[in-house]
Amino acid sequence: MLVAPSSGSPHLGLRRLALTPSTPSHSLAVSWATFAFALLYDLVPLALFSRVKSTLALLVVPIEGLVSVLYWSLMLLDPGLLNPAVAPGEEPFRIPLKLDLALHAFPAILLWIDFLAFSPPLPRRARPALIASLATASYCVWMEYCAAGNGQYPYPMLGPSPSLPPLPRSLALRSPR
Repeated sequence: MLVAPSSGSPHLGLRRLALTPSTPSHSLAVSWATFAFALLYDLVPLALFSRVKSTLALLVVPIEGLVSVLYWSLMLLDPGLLNPAVAPGEEPFRIPLKLDLALHAFPAILLWIDFLAFSPPLPRRARPALIASLATASYCVWMEYCAAGNGQYPYPMLGPSPSLPPLPRSLALRSPR
């Protein structure tokens, strides 16, 4: 989600982090592209379609898996960590279950099934751990940049919490304020 730019702000008033491939909306778009190239390869078996699909899968499979595991863990633990209540004592907003599953469960499940059952082994030179680590580090840097400009983190779980200890991310990446 991109919030309208605030005048004069170098950070464009960015409140959500949906501008990097490691965020839910963009990882969903890359997931769709991965499925599209897999379908294209099934219909027209060109090596180019297979390479593009494998490259996209290398990027999106670990990210979608992580997004899904984190999202559902937080939804079970405390949905208010993702979407706080508008007013004290009110329930946080909840996405309808079918839409929630379509956005936060099925892409990860289907990508992992495709990756494990139908994809060729990744070449050693691909270094998936390095790529996933770079994507994660880029996401953290972007998050800190947005928080510095907005004065707050985009999701309540990332900022200070009186009831929960700081996230491990905070120990290594939190910028001093």
